[in-house]
This record gives sequence, C-alpha cells and structure tokens, in this order.
Amino acid sequence: MKITIITGSAHKNGTSAYLAEQFIKVAKEAGHEMEFTTCETDT
Repeated sequence: MKITIITGSAHKNGTSAYLAEQFIKVAKEAGHEMEFTTCETDT
C-alpha cells in the first residue's frame, strides 16, 4: 500500500514530526511504501 504523510507543525522537531516518523518506521517494516511531506514553518 502507498501511504503519504503530510505534517504542518510550526515545530520542526516537535511531537507531530516524531509521531509521523514512528508511523513511517512501523509502516515500512510492514512493507508499505511511504512518502513524507512537511509544510512546517520556522518559529
């Protein structure tokens, strides 16, 4: 399965980014194809 994750948090290394990274890790281990895009801003 192809999965796309889009985050948009103002915190580059915040909780949303961490959760997305963990989801990507587990999904890849399960054999899914992942794409990650971020729309974060610098604050």
